[in-house]
Amino acid sequence: DNNYQYLFATLGLDYTITRDLSFDVSLRSSWRENESFQKLLGTGLSLSGIRTEDRNYGGGAKLVWTPRHNEVVLGVDFDSGHLESLSFKDGKQRLEKWAIFLNDTVTLGSFSFTPGLRYDHTSTNGDFWSPSIGVTFTPLENTVIRAYVARGFNIPPLAFTFGDGFFFAANPSLKMETVWSYSLGFETTILRYAWFKSTFFRHDISDLQGDTQLPDGRFTSVNQGKQRRQGVEVEVKSMPVFNTSIFLGYAFVDAEDRVTGETIPLVARHTYDVGLQYDDRKSFRATLKGHYTQWHGEPADNGRYTAMIWDLYLSKKVFTFTDERRAIEAFFSAHNLFNGAQYPVYPFRNPRRWFEGGVRFYF
Repeated sequence: DNNYQYLFATLGLDYTITRDLSFDVSLRSSWRENESFQKLLGTGLSLSGIRTEDRNYGGGAKLVWTPRHNEVVLGVDFDSGHLESLSFKDGKQRLEKWAIFLNDTVTLGSFSFTPGLRYDHTSTNGDFWSPSIGVTFTPLENTVIRAYVARGFNIPPLAFTFGDGFFFAANPSLKMETVWSYSLGFETTILRYAWFKSTFFRHDISDLQGDTQLPDGRFTSVNQGKQRRQGVEVEVKSMPVFNTSIFLGYAFVDAEDRVTGETIPLVARHTYDVGLQYDDRKSFRATLKGHYTQWHGEPADNGRYTAMIWDLYLSKKVFTFTDERRAIEAFFSAHNLFNGAQYPVYPFRNPRRWFEGGVRFYF
């Protein structure tokens, strides 16, 4: 049993300093409270109860300079957070992160080049350099070819590094996951009535974070081995006919253990999207979308993924001011319309049918 309470807040400001110089600043905060209760099946006897409170404050600033044939971006990021729980060492642990990054998009005729470099500092897992380079080529007015290479990382959650409990033990020496990512793709509207996009990708992951069992029966997170995830994504969308478009999407992922050569379980191998979109470009929009994931699971996982999950999104402008840029819009969403089951491991089932709605103000 779990009880969750989440609160997120963001604030952003964009300011144009000169014709070719702009400044963006953003602030963010989050508060999460999680209460977890574990009981023995058949008796109702409580085995453990854990309460965790997670608070984070952060922000970023970005300076964008756009001289002729260039777009230079210089930015900083900062986050400060702490996690409180009786299962944590000293009852409370902090994570401080800051980063600085610089990239430049240079346009030369039909080509553009985007080199970039980012430096991250963390208070728990050291520092990291992330270089990247991207290239685009426009051989035709309606076709773009792109390639990209980048290095990235993933910080272990504080719970993995400092959390001790009935079933889990901390590992203070846990290192970052690192990845080299490569992609090559194109998109085109050369087909008269359709937009088409395809991307080939490959991610080589090292120091992968995974669980291992200790002699006392508890589990702990360790850096174990290497993985490669590679595949292809394809998207197609028709041009609107009577304000209505059809879209299709497909992704294939081959996940391989680079040490043993085995296929990694519980990774989405085939993913499909299909949908219908209506937009009158005045006041009403509607989207019906179906999503299906085929997990590479084992029979012992007792997963279910034969159903496609359908979602419905509606939005309607209910009031427009004299200045058409200001408006009030109502929206409504219905998720998992037919109560489909799509999950890789039991008892971690996907949510049943649920709804949300609200009002947006444009000003």
